[in-house]
Amino acid sequence: MTYLDDFGILFSCDAFGGFSIPPKIYDEENIVDEYLHYVKKYIVTIVGHYKQFIIKNIEKISSLNIPIKIIAPAHGLIWKRAPKKIIEYYTRIAKGISEKGKIVAIYSSMYGFVERAMNIAIDELHNLGYCVKIFRFTDKVMDSIADITPELADAEAILLGTATYEADVFPHMKYLLNIISTKASYKKPILLITIYGWDSRAGKMSKEILSKSGFNIIDLIELRGRLTKDTENHIKTAVRELIKSISKNV
Repeated sequence: MTYLDDFGILFSCDAFGGFSIPPKIYDEENIVDEYLHYVKKYIVTIVGHYKQFIIKNIEKISSLNIPIKIIAPAHGLIWKRAPKKIIEYYTRIAKGISEKGKIVAIYSSMYGFVERAMNIAIDELHNLGYCVKIFRFTDKVMDSIADITPELADAEAILLGTATYEADVFPHMKYLLNIISTKASYKKPILLITIYGWDSRAGKMSKEILSKSGFNIIDLIELRGRLTKDTENHIKTAVRELIKSISKNV
């Protein structure tokens, strides 16, 4: 970074930048909220693996006690009106500070069994007053991993569903889990729901990947084939345990 002392301008290169081409050059009030979505996406997908250095270097800048009147990154908005806002936002996303009431649900479903199980969990979360952001890998919908991972940064908890496929985790979900465990390893509470036919490999393998990167697995539900009333009740109970874990972390 370069600091221009006479004008109080911090030329911050990639730091404090974001994706997209904003409609304005400066941080005008009416465009900042919409733009911050692209900042979050940039932080997680580009810098996510090194997010601890965001926090360390913001502390380093703060320790210099230099008056920062303008932050001018290499891409994205120039922060002239409220330069502290982008510093605070970078800190929030790097630390994974949650947005109250936000849950992210991600699942893959080949024949609809996982989707039905996830819908029971999602409906229960809605009944409990939570806002659920849903991403899917199905034969009809294939959401972008670059859109999924940023949403984990400010989620209070995560709901994951997958099936066992060829004695392994379903390919799209396994790739996502590996990305999450490096770029979005925010140690959030997770409820895992897996479906299997002859061998329940997906649940154990998913749990191992996520646990190694610090996520808190609240429950692993392994269901064989179609849902029953008992398994539906198990899912609802597990959702309530997931919500309890959020309360304990506040």
